Amino acid sequence: VANRNKPLKDSSGILKISNDGNLVVLNGKAEILWSSKVKNLVPNATTAQLLDSGNLVLNNGVNSLWESFEDPSNAFLETMKISTDVKKGRKVEIKSWKSPDDPSDGNFSLSLEPFNIPEGAIWNNNQLYYRSGPWNGQKFIGVMIMHTVYLDGFYLVSDDKQQTYYVTYQYSNNSWLLYYELDSQGKLSERH
Repeated sequence: VANRNKPLKDSSGILKISNDGNLVVLNGKAEILWSSKVKNLVPNATTAQLLDSGNLVLNNGVNSLWESFEDPSNAFLETMKISTDVKKGRKVEIKSWKSPDDPSDGNFSLSLEPFNIPEGAIWNNNQLYYRSGPWNGQKFIGVMIMHTVYLDGFYLVSDDKQQTYYVTYQYSNNSWLLYYELDSQGKLSERH
């Protein structure tokens, strides 16, 4: 859900590329409710593309400048990366909804944490709520339901020298959509 903390009140919203090259959501009064906030763009040189994966990408014809998969909501989709860059202090994490009917930011978030060995972590605000156990090269060892279906598509990439880590998945069976959702109570569930 884009613009989830400042939603439109009616159907008059517009998604467009602004004069400065950013992707923006406007209300019926042409007020900016949300922006991709990319700095140093060349005006009139960007385009937006919705990929088959569901990733909305703002690019300049050469490079990706902003991706919806790097600014996710409460869902972890195939090919999305949950990541941590320790040196830059940047995380891509999913955040729960406030309630089942309110998509604004909730209390829970799912991130990849570079403890001694990278682990998935669910946080309740700033308190650690759940740890997946470390990644053993095939799975997170503390996730009991992580069986062979996960070995088919989940992988973790870690670069200890650069202090960057990410987890992603892509299943070989693309006949159905499978994704993971972090609910308002902090539970991560598989959906299809």
